[in-house]
Amino acid sequence: MKLRQSSETSKVSSTRGRPRDETIDNTICQATLSLIAEEGFSGLTIRAIAERAGVGLPTIYRRWPSKEALTKHAILLAAGDQYQFIDMGSLRGDLIASLKAQIELYNKPIIGRVLVMLAAESLSSSSWKRVFRNLRSAPSKGKQALVKRAIKRGELPAKFQADMMFEMIEGVLWVRAFTNGLPIDVNEADKIVDLALSGVHKSHV
Repeated sequence: MKLRQSSETSKVSSTRGRPRDETIDNTICQATLSLIAEEGFSGLTIRAIAERAGVGLPTIYRRWPSKEALTKHAILLAAGDQYQFIDMGSLRGDLIASLKAQIELYNKPIIGRVLVMLAAESLSSSSWKRVFRNLRSAPSKGKQALVKRAIKRGELPAKFQADMMFEMIEGVLWVRAFTNGLPIDVNEADKIVDLALSGVHKSHV
């Protein structure tokens, strides 16, 4: 699984001295996600990650203060631009493009499994719940921009509360992931968005 640098992960502060080696970063992140996918969160320790990645403990601690911070970074790095909301020229187009990107992300063998496992772990762990909530809120700026574009085009009413719309659309992914398992058919994105938008339009008639 090739990891890509995202705008979210670029905010991680650099250490003093020589520049960070992104190859090492990627190796550590890959090791983290693979370890979670194979053994779950119970077996996730910084020592286990270091052994899997073939690095020393100080190498990891210089980069991340905890396994939770490392896991969040690894997931965002793996997601890349699939957390972005591209302007496709219409509300429907924007939502379909975003949903397809999310489906593709969930369908990836390792990252998709890790996301579902993180959601389950967040139910019983406050520390992992914070990670899950932070990841869920990561695309908030993109969602806000999408809604503003739609309002400007006249596709949504002013001061539209979009949370429920996104929950309706993204909720399908979570139901499928937990009940039917992966993969999810990317060709269903159009149908899912259309059903959600039909409810949005009816509620504002």
